[in-house]
Amino acid sequence: MNDLRRSDRSPSHPDEDPRSVDEVRLRDGSRMWVRPIRPTDRRRIEEGLQLLSPRSRYLRFHSAVQRLSSSQLDYLTQVDHHDHEALIALDPDIEGAPGIGVARYIRLADDPTIAEAAVTVLDDYQGRGIGTTLLGKLEPLAWERGIRTFRNYVLAENKAMLEIFAQLDGTFVREEAGVYRVDVPIPEPDAEQPDTPAGKWIASVAASQPADMHAWAYPFGWLVERADDAVRQPLRMIRRLVEEGAERVDGVLKDRALKDRTLRNRTSDEDAVAATAEPEDQHRRTDDRSGDASTPRDTGDEDGVRTPSA
Repeated sequence: MNDLRRSDRSPSHPDEDPRSVDEVRLRDGSRMWVRPIRPTDRRRIEEGLQLLSPRSRYLRFHSAVQRLSSSQLDYLTQVDHHDHEALIALDPDIEGAPGIGVARYIRLADDPTIAEAAVTVLDDYQGRGIGTTLLGKLEPLAWERGIRTFRNYVLAENKAMLEIFAQLDGTFVREEAGVYRVDVPIPEPDAEQPDTPAGKWIASVAASQPADMHAWAYPFGWLVERADDAVRQPLRMIRRLVEEGAERVDGVLKDRALKDRTLRNRTSDEDAVAATAEPEDQHRRTDDRSGDASTPRDTGDEDGVRTPSA
């Protein structure tokens, strides 16, 4: 059992803006946040590894990993969001929104249409559709970048993951003793998924807004990772500033839209009040204006028809 503690009060997430995440409802009705991974998620990755059981670590890494080195953490969190993408799942109902799962792909150098994929979910959160949900979020991002197949290396004893990939029309090849290479096709957006429980769930996830950073920022991130070492660090700093600025712009636009909507509602309310004013009040205001010295006044009856003089 892990040591994550649910908060009795409204959780605070000082480093999370709800506008920058996708909120997903899981099969049991609980909430989950999904967003692209960031360099600031190093602590979440470190803590998540410690919360994985020895068996889950073995199934994920195919070895008894105890800790991750600084260079490994850099590699796992400083991704270019083009050839290497990673989505992190967060629990918004626990203080600090800890990481509870990660799905990533890494494009193969010798075939850019194939990417090696992997999914990890904390033991206490397994069986709730989190891994399948992350795959459903990852697929449209991969398709947009020219990837058509997810390649997975799965231990033969990992029956649950093999069953999910079988439901997604995966092709199985025994790579070595106890390990399968499974190629899962990525359907074109809006195309039908396999008529299986996993396929139907991914279809429902993919139909929603994918977890995504700003589309125009992807080529920039891709170029950053291909720059020379001498200029890569400054470019990474610029990229972070660009992404942070884009999030602020989104916030300003959303706040402005909210203010405009509030102003329109207020104006509509005032018009409605004016339209329902008492008739005698309106008549009294008309009489007041007609008595002004600068306004000519005709003699006539109430319906405006002129009365002949005697």
